Amino acid sequence: MHLHVIDAAMNPVPVGALGEIALAGPAVTRGYLGQPGLTAERFRPNPFSPDPGARMYLTGDVGTRLPDGRVRYIGRADDQVKIRGFRVEPGEAQGVLARHPGVGQVVVRALAHDSRTHLVAWWVPGGAGCDDAALRAFAAEHLPSYLRPTFYVRVNEMPLTPHGKIDRKALPTPVWSAVTASVGGVLPRPGIESRLAAVWAQVLKVDRIHRDDNFFELGGDSILSVQVVSRARTAGLAFTSVQLFAHPTIAGLGPLIEQVAPVYRTEDVASTLDLPLSPLQEGLLFHCLRRPDLPLYVQHFQLKIDGPLDVDALERAWNGVLRRHESLRTVFRWRGREVPVQRVEPDVELRIRREDLSATDPADAKAVLDQVRRTERETGFDLAEAPLVRCTVVRLAEAGWELLWSCHHLLVDGWSFAVIERDLFALYAAEKGAGQASEDLPSSAAPFRDYLDWITRQDGEAARRWWAGRLSGFDTPMRLADAAETAEGRASEDRWGEVSECLDPDADLRLRSFAAARGLTLNTVVQAAWALVLARHLRRRDVLYGMVVSGRPADLSGVEDIVGLFINTLPCRVPVDPARSASEFLKSVQVEIAEMQARAFLSLAELQRLSDVPAGVTPFDALLVVQALPAGGEMPGELTIDAEPVSARTDYPLTV
Repeated sequence: MHLHVIDAAMNPVPVGALGEIALAGPAVTRGYLGQPGLTAERFRPNPFSPDPGARMYLTGDVGTRLPDGRVRYIGRADDQVKIRGFRVEPGEAQGVLARHPGVGQVVVRALAHDSRTHLVAWWVPGGAGCDDAALRAFAAEHLPSYLRPTFYVRVNEMPLTPHGKIDRKALPTPVWSAVTASVGGVLPRPGIESRLAAVWAQVLKVDRIHRDDNFFELGGDSILSVQVVSRARTAGLAFTSVQLFAHPTIAGLGPLIEQVAPVYRTEDVASTLDLPLSPLQEGLLFHCLRRPDLPLYVQHFQLKIDGPLDVDALERAWNGVLRRHESLRTVFRWRGREVPVQRVEPDVELRIRREDLSATDPADAKAVLDQVRRTERETGFDLAEAPLVRCTVVRLAEAGWELLWSCHHLLVDGWSFAVIERDLFALYAAEKGAGQASEDLPSSAAPFRDYLDWITRQDGEAARRWWAGRLSGFDTPMRLADAAETAEGRASEDRWGEVSECLDPDADLRLRSFAAARGLTLNTVVQAAWALVLARHLRRRDVLYGMVVSGRPADLSGVEDIVGLFINTLPCRVPVDPARSASEFLKSVQVEIAEMQARAFLSLAELQRLSDVPAGVTPFDALLVVQALPAGGEMPGELTIDAEPVSARTDYPLTV
């Protein structure tokens, strides 16, 4: 008997990644007696066997392969849910909470409430000194934020089925307002505090906020903090994400808030519009025009969809997204111009390419699908022709689909993907009569030009002086690639490749716990570790590498709903001193990153000129991207989706 851990396309998953456990070998039968539908779903041709007719059984269990070859069981595939953009297994949270000495039994399930999915923990006391607050604190110490239950329900005993198993369907419904961290707490004062609490309640999806409730204990995180700051600014309340992190309660943050004029938006005028480029757009356009023969900076996104998909309705929904977000109707003009511009077209139509493989032999269908994927990844865009977006839908079975969509990185960043996904699914639901788009979407989306205007209001000279001081004295490039390689050799097709590795779930949990216990962000730990790797590999104590930042200013109204390219690449300089303690080193990196992000609106080309590296020489050739993205939307109930990671090819020899 052979045991495999595979993805939805029947391919083996990397070590540490989650996948479905499948069994193969001579003991696997031909199927279920008298159940052809279930047989077709669970018994598949074995792609790993040379024997014709060999079968593989899909167990429906989720597992991960460990480095030593063993497989760890995680839970059932039908128990997996998506929480704030993470695909999670509630059993992981259940296993951690069960270790609390005051817990006798515990069950964790995912339930939907108010258009969001929440983890709920039902628990039976097993000792003295345990209550909901103690369990919440225990979860905060041992679980990442997306795996912490939002609601806790204490029960005297678990309901059981006639067979003696826990009857999960009979568990009592939680009191949804019980998410507030302080039972019987003091309500916010009228005025600023009550207006701020209303914003928190809207973003966190809770019914009531008290003055001393902690934003992060209520489920807040860095992504939601941007949404809170932005929506508060729209409501006339001005403060920063840094202030929210330092004062995460209504009572603590209220005195720091400055009242400003609320922001009102009118409908955009449908006309052709020429705009300047953002800092990163300038650099990406330069690289793309230098190598027009390569599909550089084209982002690819894959969705597995199960259910009765209406492709015509999906196409109408896609065009609704294009009408809603002007960035997706943007092209670029550079010929005959001293300075390139981006042009917003008023009317752009997207046509979905369709492939039907449902009647094709499974082996042939896989080969055709692989070719469709390969063609999609190898095809670029004409940057002067709209739309710089394309979509292909492949029908794999009666109710099985794969959606491939590509978009040029000049238009969008990773955050934008979540916004587009949310809008697409809401508009599709409206097309199918399963919902009203107006209920799920903001009334109007702020345009990307709001950000371009924000850049013009920043103190560029002060930022340049800071960066000049930070990069002064750095005169030797950091080169990981072989010095003999030419730029053409680095970017050529036969030298490009992609390797995926997934962190073991236990290691991921330990890493997050390590950061949280020291008041550090996970981003800080990863950036510091990468700096140490470069220092050791290149035998340098003064390290410089490219760091990608989100670039979304929290003080820009509506920024969380804008589709566009906000991210920027910054030169991150990290002195590595063996005499410093690890704690000192990590804290210095966190402070440095915060200072850089506050001045992240200058272009990389301009920043490179501020270093002492000779003109025309790139000071680094390694790029580190650490992403924390908001959750996207959810398809209507009759459809289920599974998203594959976004990938894109850059012009750097190494992108991590």
